[in-house]
Amino acid sequence: MSDIETQGDGHGQDLRARHASGAGEELASSEEFRAWLRAFLPDPLSAGFAPLTRPPEVRDPEDPRIGHLIGLSWSRAWSLAGVASALEATDPWREPLLVLARLHRREAHDGMFGAGYGGEHWLASFALLALTEP
Repeated sequence: MSDIETQGDGHGQDLRARHASGAGEELASSEEFRAWLRAFLPDPLSAGFAPLTRPPEVRDPEDPRIGHLIGLSWSRAWSLAGVASALEATDPWREPLLVLARLHRREAHDGMFGAGYGGEHWLASFALLALTEP
């Protein structure tokens, strides 16, 4: 059982998973991080992780209240890649997290350029994080 409820991210207002990658930097060993991560998040291939496997639907990217979901995709890409990079190459969670990071990154990139001023002027900061880290 994990400490995090991924369904809570379904409204598109936040993403708690980024905290997991930062925690990996603070924990003493990769074994300690893996144990903590498995208590914190559900398995990425489980139904409990499903809300994070689909990029948020952006129906009107020019509406700043909806277009911010493009930023959520960038944030998820950054978070998922960060968590994956804190895992050993042989960890069974690493590849599914990297696949999801690429999916969110691609969706964010494809939606970013039609976001109008309401999104385009600030989405670049999220894009830089997602494209320059892990």
